[in-house]
Amino acid sequence: MRSAVALLFLGLACLVAARKHENALNHILRRQFGDSANALDGSEQWFTQQLDHYDPFNAKTWQQLYFVNADNYRPGGPVFMHIGGEGPISSHYVYNMSFIPLAQKYGALVLALEHRYYGRSHPTPDMSTENMKWLSSQQALADLANFQMAMSKQFKLPAGTRWVTVGGSYPGCLSAFARIKYPHLFYASTSVSAPVRAKLDFLEYNEVVAASLGDQCTAAVRNATAQIDAMLNNADGRAWLYKTIPTCTLPISYEDTQVFFDSLSGLINGVVQYNGEQSGVSTITTICQTMLQPNSDPLTQLLAVLRQLMKEEGASCMDANLNTMLAQLSSSDWAVGGDMRAWTAQTCNEFGFYQTTTSAKTPYATGRLTLDYSLLQCQQGFGKMYANPPPVDWTNQYYGSDHPDEARIVFSNGSIDPWHALGVTSDLSQEMPAVYIKGTAHCADMSQPHPTDSAELVAGRQKVLDTLDAWLSHK
Repeated sequence: MRSAVALLFLGLACLVAARKHENALNHILRRQFGDSANALDGSEQWFTQQLDHYDPFNAKTWQQLYFVNADNYRPGGPVFMHIGGEGPISSHYVYNMSFIPLAQKYGALVLALEHRYYGRSHPTPDMSTENMKWLSSQQALADLANFQMAMSKQFKLPAGTRWVTVGGSYPGCLSAFARIKYPHLFYASTSVSAPVRAKLDFLEYNEVVAASLGDQCTAAVRNATAQIDAMLNNADGRAWLYKTIPTCTLPISYEDTQVFFDSLSGLINGVVQYNGEQSGVSTITTICQTMLQPNSDPLTQLLAVLRQLMKEEGASCMDANLNTMLAQLSSSDWAVGGDMRAWTAQTCNEFGFYQTTTSAKTPYATGRLTLDYSLLQCQQGFGKMYANPPPVDWTNQYYGSDHPDEARIVFSNGSIDPWHALGVTSDLSQEMPAVYIKGTAHCADMSQPHPTDSAELVAGRQKVLDTLDAWLSHK
């Protein structure tokens, strides 16, 4: 299932493909950490976490996944805390990221903590609506704070050890929020591709998609989607699309056609959001080359693009059924609803981020992806719990939106990434700089350098590292 409630979920917290790195630890580290030495080899570890940090009478606990890399640690070095988000984490989070050279330079301990309700960090037996009440960014930040204090004791870190939080996408928000809400625990933060401003109707998402595709390509996509939108208004047109694309089921209701356009736009938006970050798959360039073939029909070309994107995802058909989508979203089974149900709950409860096609600048010539369509998923998926729209104004007031008042937070965003529209792209102060990287996509600067990186990406990544370097060099 793909949903307009957030393509942020698509990236599973900016996971980057990288090979696992393993090193034997030396005897000095083992003497330093004692009984904790078995956690230092990059293997999975489990932390006993509180269920509810805001109820002192609730003694329930659960097991939260984390990873440790102490290959470069020197006593007195800082800690890099990589925050997990709306998907599973792995040892890649502590070995194969852009900040590793700084960890080597300063002798840092590197930790990564999986977010509650995602991956394998399940705080409750199932995902029933009643059991989802402990899922929020506030509880997740309290998890981080509790983890920070426990790890400081477990690894016998000296007083005054500097903790630097790292995160991209939704975890990029959490990284900034951790510095804002727990400045006594976290010394500095890097916030990558983070939509720190909650917004109900995120119409800007598709506006940036259009800008990233370019005028000619956007015009072709609009032409094709206008034809498709017209076809969806009659039974013959829907039957033709069912056989031609194909869709997994025949769209019958108006709501089914909304799911269809959700799936269609999701395929293209996914390419734009992560443009060029994975070899061997479609990019903005390849999509637009297909759409702009001389003497071609835009509809024919768009259908070719969609079939290619489905092939790359290993999908034989496109979702176009509301009941199927809601059945998955509503399931209390971890194996069925899983990360998508959890992330949908957070959008319904805190952030919004609903990507509509209500703007005149959208590349999709349809009015089907409305705010009501996304809110329906909250209501049908969780019932009375999310009967009202998410309180985005409260969220922005609580965290400071895109103008927080803090220090030592560096924000980075890519111009192609649609999420930059809700991020910090201009310096807020000398101690809260913004790095805006032209021509790059979602979380691109979090990965380690690659020979194909553009000059802008290389410079942007280095600027973030130089900023952290300057802060860590201060005594």
